[in-house]
Amino acid sequence: MGHCHRRQFFTGYEQVAKAAVAAPSSGGIIRVFAALAINRSGGDADVGWCRKLAPEAWKFGTVLDASTPDLTNATATIQAASAVSIFTTTANSGFLVQSAKKFGLIGLTLSQAQTGSPVYAFEYWNGSAWTALTTIKTPVFSAAADIVLAFAPPRDWAFGEVATVGVDSDKYAIRVRATTAPGQAVIATAAWVSQFITFQPGLPDLSKYSLNVGYDYPLDLEGKEELHPYFSVASASNIAEGEYFEEN
Repeated sequence: MGHCHRRQFFTGYEQVAKAAVAAPSSGGIIRVFAALAINRSGGDADVGWCRKLAPEAWKFGTVLDASTPDLTNATATIQAASAVSIFTTTANSGFLVQSAKKFGLIGLTLSQAQTGSPVYAFEYWNGSAWTALTTIKTPVFSAAADIVLAFAPPRDWAFGEVATVGVDSDKYAIRVRATTAPGQAVIATAAWVSQFITFQPGLPDLSKYSLNVGYDYPLDLEGKEELHPYFSVASASNIAEGEYFEEN
């Protein structure tokens, strides 16, 4: 098996959380031993490092409304960068993300934004009821752009859910609903799901945040997993870099 040392460097990481600083080739394994993020947003910002889950590790579905609690599996559609209506003009429509692994970030690329004055509910399943989710970053659906929902995995987060047909009993789920519907459908054309590896709230401007696991205990990324930073404040001045070995 060959080894290749790589270093990925973004002098301007304009996103909140999406582009990878380490991603294995097809069939390869990445061993990350260092990563660095620098907040240059002009003020304090939350900063972290995330493992983006492989597409096979999560599912995406939509729910039409409260009276039709059947989950429509839209995983293949959104992973193929095709349009999915994540909110319709009917109250309580929305989407649901599932994974057997706990996660803390859901990213979406919107191609059509909301109109009107919708109200959204962010929820997780605690084993007996859908419960309000405390968010680190709440997405705004008002522009066609990349948006992020970030949160700390709740301690009482439980598998499954009994009321919605199509929710897997062996996966954790996050549900987002428009309790007051938008004036037009909100459409997404891409999604990604990530776990936080490390997180630093309120990092001062011009400060560094490092992920140092070293050569003895590297962070392994397999299959289609990726490493990406998280900046609560997007800025073209932010910096992110990663150093890793790739085995293929």
